[in-house]
Amino acid sequence: MPSIQENLIQTEQSQNEVLSSGPDFFEDQISEIRQATKSILVKAFLWRNDETGQAFAQALLEAAEKGIQVLVIKDRIGAFYEYSEGNGQSFFHDYLDHHSCHRLSTVHPQAKLMALFNKNEQKKLQKNPHRQAFVEHPNIQVIDQYKLYDHSKVLCIDGRVSYVGGIGIGNEFAHIGDVKYQDSAVKITDPDATQDLMHILAGIPTHGQNKHSTNFVTGPECHETALKFITDTREELWIEMAFLGNRDYIRAIRDLVCAGKKIKLIMPENSTSHHYRNLHFLKTLRRLIVKAKGDLNNLQVFLLPDMLHGKSMLRDFKEVWNGSHNFSMNKNTVEETNFVTDEEHIVEQIQKQFSDAMGSAKEDINSPPWRKIILKSRLEWAGVMLQSLARKSRDQAVTQARTECQNAIRELILA
Repeated sequence: MPSIQENLIQTEQSQNEVLSSGPDFFEDQISEIRQATKSILVKAFLWRNDETGQAFAQALLEAAEKGIQVLVIKDRIGAFYEYSEGNGQSFFHDYLDHHSCHRLSTVHPQAKLMALFNKNEQKKLQKNPHRQAFVEHPNIQVIDQYKLYDHSKVLCIDGRVSYVGGIGIGNEFAHIGDVKYQDSAVKITDPDATQDLMHILAGIPTHGQNKHSTNFVTGPECHETALKFITDTREELWIEMAFLGNRDYIRAIRDLVCAGKKIKLIMPENSTSHHYRNLHFLKTLRRLIVKAKGDLNNLQVFLLPDMLHGKSMLRDFKEVWNGSHNFSMNKNTVEETNFVTDEEHIVEQIQKQFSDAMGSAKEDINSPPWRKIILKSRLEWAGVMLQSLARKSRDQAVTQARTECQNAIRELILA
């Protein structure tokens, strides 16, 4: 097993580091959890009932035993993907309640259909024997009863160190087993930045009084910030993206290409979901570039053989955009947590990560014919539309639930 130092893309001057998915990412997080003295905040979308999920939970439980206050915010929408991908198991949502207004009895069969559609073999849902001890511990507060539509992946410890990115809690992110997800997160050891992040997650205005170079973005601003990051490119933009489909990004990238800017797009060759929508996105993008008389040579596409789960951009080798936000959902459907930074060493780390990915990928030149992707891509599009409509129909309940989560984070800050 490689050391943490080998898994980390090193810099000497920066306090913050880019970490890649793999066993050492979780080793690093668990090491920091064991050093906690006051409080721990976890915002999770995907948390599997497997070796990695259990080890992470055990570290939090041990911290709680020492009197440390632990707050876990776990979105029930994540259960859909826990059921439909990987081993089909969920650490928290391990039973299908039929009575709650947020019941999972309807989510489970829908997820199984998605698994069948994507040819993901699933095991029967199993009870998690350790869940009850975890959620009933007096020093652990778990908010997992709501469909929050919150896709964030955040860990904050003592207001001194935090992790923000796209890495979920499960074996595929730890590279255990046959399926290995490639992703990244930034470890922030600047206390000012971590405290800013916690205040933003708690809904407390920071008034832009940052003493650091990292700007955190949440909510609908993620969509707008991502588009602005793209459109403000002066020369070259590198994109690493797991799931695509939103036409706002197609148009933004097309305009860059047609303006003579260089674009490098890294995407998974075989995505665990949104696969045909990814292909549809790419084919539509190329068609619109040709229609606008742009030069397709300005667009390079790289297909990664492993499952690429990352969501990052590098602009003009000067700024980085990273976090949990994909290019697939409609605006305002899901909550995300992202950041933008021009910190030199983060830029260097992300550039190396991108270069390594392109080195192991194959360059894609020709998209498949429409007849091979149109039907399945439309089915995936319909699923996104249904999710968007469901989110709108639950707007009041989701807003109230998110407010409850913000209040819980405020209490953790004040504890």
